Amino acid sequence: MKKQEVGQSLLEFVLLLVVLLPLTLGGLDLALAVVAKAELSSITREGARVGAVQIAGTPLDSGKIINTVFDRVVTLDESRLEVDLSGSNSWEVVVKTSYSYLPLTPFLKPLTLEYQVTMRRE
Repeated sequence: MKKQEVGQSLLEFVLLLVVLLPLTLGGLDLALAVVAKAELSSITREGARVGAVQIAGTPLDSGKIINTVFDRVVTLDESRLEVDLSGSNSWEVVVKTSYSYLPLTPFLKPLTLEYQVTMRRE
């Protein structure tokens, strides 16, 4: 192989890498964000379920709900997870969670994933 052909192959490889690497990392980030959103919805529903089975008309045990949400976390970073029960009253429980997802791709901005569940208390 001639020296010029080696240089040309290297240049073609670098140009292809510049295009494919961001696409691959972007696809991986999208997949990880979908997994994070699925887990966020699951733990939010679990927390709302714990609140819904409490007797209606009695004070809501918010500590038990928040602990349930954090106990169910598997892959999320708990330091970036927030739980809000501010919309709850004596007849329904509203659990709202938000999670700050940090992408692996350096040029993407952090995403805030949110999920809210409202259930009647029994």
